Amino acid sequence: MTPLALVGQLLPLAAVCFRAVHCARTEGVVARSTCATLTPSSISKPVMVAVAVIAALLIFLAIAAASVVTLVRGSALLLDDIALLATPFLLWLALSLTGLRAKSLANLVEPVVVFVFVCLFLGIRTFGRQGTPRQRSRRALGSGLVVALLVHLFVPVLPE
Repeated sequence: MTPLALVGQLLPLAAVCFRAVHCARTEGVVARSTCATLTPSSISKPVMVAVAVIAALLIFLAIAAASVVTLVRGSALLLDDIALLATPFLLWLALSLTGLRAKSLANLVEPVVVFVFVCLFLGIRTFGRQGTPRQRSRRALGSGLVVALLVHLFVPVLPE
């Protein structure tokens, strides 16, 4: 089963779980008749946003997994590809720990943004055809580091 097929199967399950949580929260008990009549419009907007965000993150995770599997099977995984999976996050963490910008725990959305871009760059590196694999790998690593720096510099300080 491919990672994208797995994500496709998990999305309806996630929607059902969020419907059940919504039922339990509003009625105290999940009644079979209530859950059967739930529609997307009856679920609160924050819950629907959470489902969409989780679905998007699963899709990006599937892209990264498919990229790594493809590179390993083709014996094309380079050290730069492995570095792409860690160094942008380490750069963001180092910048956050320096204290140059007074950021709080509310800015933990930044690594999620870096994650999305790292997954995209890894997918482009794997399935792109422009340049040699080493050039694509180095471009992806450089782009990941630039994104980590830009995210840290340009995301405003969020309130607690």
